[in-house]
Amino acid sequence: MAAAARAKTVAAATARSLPRWLAPHRSVPSGFVLERFVDLESPPVRLQQEWAIVNCPIKKASGCGEHGQRVVEGLTLYARLLTSPDLTSSLYIRVSDDALRGMKAEFGLGIDGDLIRIDEFRGFGAAAFVEETDEGLIFFTLVFRLREHGERKYYLVYDAVAASLSMIPYLPRECPVAYTLRPLKVPRGGGYELALLAYKPVPPTPEQMERRKEDVVCVWTPAATVEEESSWLMLGRHFPEQAIQNFFKADVMFFCRGEAFWVDLAQGLVHCDWPPADGSPVVDVHGDWPPADGGAVVDFGFIELPPGCPPDERWTKPKLELSDELDLSDRDRTMAYVAGSIRFVCIDRSRRLGNVNISVWNLDPATKVWTNYKNFLAKELWRLWTFKKDMLPEMEPRFPVLMADGTLCLLLRNKPEEMEDPAEDYICNIELPLLKVRWSGRLSQYHTCEHPIVLPFDFFGMVNPLIPRQKELRGIFTQK
Repeated sequence: MAAAARAKTVAAATARSLPRWLAPHRSVPSGFVLERFVDLESPPVRLQQEWAIVNCPIKKASGCGEHGQRVVEGLTLYARLLTSPDLTSSLYIRVSDDALRGMKAEFGLGIDGDLIRIDEFRGFGAAAFVEETDEGLIFFTLVFRLREHGERKYYLVYDAVAASLSMIPYLPRECPVAYTLRPLKVPRGGGYELALLAYKPVPPTPEQMERRKEDVVCVWTPAATVEEESSWLMLGRHFPEQAIQNFFKADVMFFCRGEAFWVDLAQGLVHCDWPPADGSPVVDVHGDWPPADGGAVVDFGFIELPPGCPPDERWTKPKLELSDELDLSDRDRTMAYVAGSIRFVCIDRSRRLGNVNISVWNLDPATKVWTNYKNFLAKELWRLWTFKKDMLPEMEPRFPVLMADGTLCLLLRNKPEEMEDPAEDYICNIELPLLKVRWSGRLSQYHTCEHPIVLPFDFFGMVNPLIPRQKELRGIFTQK
């Protein structure tokens, strides 16, 4: 029996076992899952009926070239509306003709003349990707590619609180990013700035003839006004390489109590004080490194994962099963700063089916000591009254996501027999440590090759449906 058929059979049997007054009811969702890929080329099917414009009255570009402001002002962000229990949404960016002219000029072809339309087959491609979300912000990478003219890459930042859309330049090639493409948001005065770990090539000297690269931290402080320009600045960093056994990969990052953290879910956390004690970075990324005065340097520490944590599959199972080919190695772990602690979740799937173990640990930010917070088996989750009430399938949990309120989201993935199998996945939100399902829903055609992005239902507070709805919207959720 196929996985999809099994899941439907289990759900139907569960529904029959419940009282008639209970079976139709589901918990009201407090969140939704956002697809990472954002199309810029083709308008979605049923755009008028199922999508809404995300209002962004403030748009600004800084450090993005002479025509950057023209480009960002011509970008319109759309979000797909939802009707529970389907909790999968996605974004679309419409690029106006004026923005296309500005982009053409950024490639050095001038504003006048024929307009170049976005068409990958004809040599002009464009796409965006959601890299990270953080307290009302969405960080995109935005790429335009023109055949025989290279590419232009930017970071796009949507601020839901300020209802703004900002475009900033990608790090230049002479300062490549390290460990992750995702920027970390860190507080700065009443606002914020972005931090990226990177490398800076150092030219050879008479004493050191070989070319080498040094560790740096790149920092971006958003401009206060459209007229004001900003640029990536950098300072040195001392990384604890001796404490890290394998190549470091920053899967997760967060800020907590005056410290910035980058986390490799297989090895541990690197952290530093923020803002750096040695002062602010003053060297432009296009400048020479190291500066004549030595420059400011950030010292990093390292914290190992909790003792007894099971081995990560990226080292123990380099060849994944065929049914798991689309999974990433960090599918069973996550970490975040929630409820006053740094919380780590690990799913141990060394045992099969219902004996899969989910362990939750807390790290005290002050003492840097781990304590066990909660352990439970998958079958304990399946037996919950709230789990049965929502008619969820008894599938192995994957891709844990910690929410800001301390609850835990788990993906219940249907293993497809074939790549074309339309089996739907489910997501459930669990209250800890009580182990109670607060809400759940279905993920239609969601691509589970990365950790899902789960946002609160009212994240997009200012949306404008293309067709006026007869019933009042609740965030991007419609009502039947």
